[in-house]
Amino acid sequence: MPRRPAPVCEYCRVISPIPEAETCLACGAPLPPVNASVAPALSVVEGKQSPAPQKISARAEVKSPYEDLRTAGERADEAYTHLLYAYGLFWRVLADSFVIALGGLALGLLAGALGLHTGWGLLAGASLGAIVAWVVKGYLLTVIGVPAGILVGALLAAVPWLLGMPAAGVFFIVWAGALAGGWLGGLRPPFGRRRWPEKLRPFLGALGGLAMAALGLALGAGLRSAVAAWLG
Repeated sequence: MPRRPAPVCEYCRVISPIPEAETCLACGAPLPPVNASVAPALSVVEGKQSPAPQKISARAEVKSPYEDLRTAGERADEAYTHLLYAYGLFWRVLADSFVIALGGLALGLLAGALGLHTGWGLLAGASLGAIVAWVVKGYLLTVIGVPAGILVGALLAAVPWLLGMPAAGVFFIVWAGALAGGWLGGLRPPFGRRRWPEKLRPFLGALGGLAMAALGLALGAGLRSAVAAWLG
């Protein structure tokens, strides 16, 4: 008996192992109808059995009734992908902006209050902003990481400072804690595989951290002057 050729799914291009199947076993999409004419497998010529060629007609180039449905599904998938990317990018930018502003201000304030050179505070803020924007993390981990690193650094530097460690050593320990909090717990995709907004973010983060560190330096210097005047 002539057999129906195995249909090919138009969506995932998988050949169905069951010729009579109406839906694809791989993705569940409806299978297109297959038109084929099969000649008898054997023909008798002069008392001998010889194989006869099978002729399968090409699928008529007629628009499938499922073509519009498939096209609409592909467009919906593409729109959903772009929407999901924009949603994730918005929350990541919001979390990174908050952390860079808070961390840059804290490091600048500490450098100014300790009377360190302005360059150290600016460098600390810029480096923190670049690292936070470079590493890809979840929103909650981004918001928690840098403040937790600054707190741990301050606790580690408290005892050495009470024992007479210079102010610069305290600042460097807190700075290292902030950088560790921004670096750990995230992914760092190669620069060449990132989209253009992802490639731009570290530079914008460095500028944001630099600006907030400058503000923190001014506030820290003012606080240091006020305390010195109050102590006489």
